Amino acid sequence: MADTDKKSTDINSTESSAQTTAVLMSKDPNSSNSSGAVPPSAQGEYKDCLPCKVVGAGAMTGLAGYVLYERARMDPIRFASRRRGLLGISMVLAGTAIYRLCQ
Repeated sequence: MADTDKKSTDINSTESSAQTTAVLMSKDPNSSNSSGAVPPSAQGEYKDCLPCKVVGAGAMTGLAGYVLYERARMDPIRFASRRRGLLGISMVLAGTAIYRLCQ
């Protein structure tokens, strides 16, 4: 008897989650957008909080530092082109960190 009740509860929860998914994925009939997505102008501008910006910028800065560290460990003569590429990557990461903070 307990197994039947448990199966019934599982079926009901599955139906409920399927209904919720269907409601979330349904399109607004008044929307002229064919994909059903709300255009960015209607959503409003998204702004990160300061701790989110600091953590993101710190992660990018740390990754840039790691790339520079690995670049310094390479032989300058044998890996000249790779070292230039790693320098470029670290500069892009540092620029991304600055952009993240100033955004």
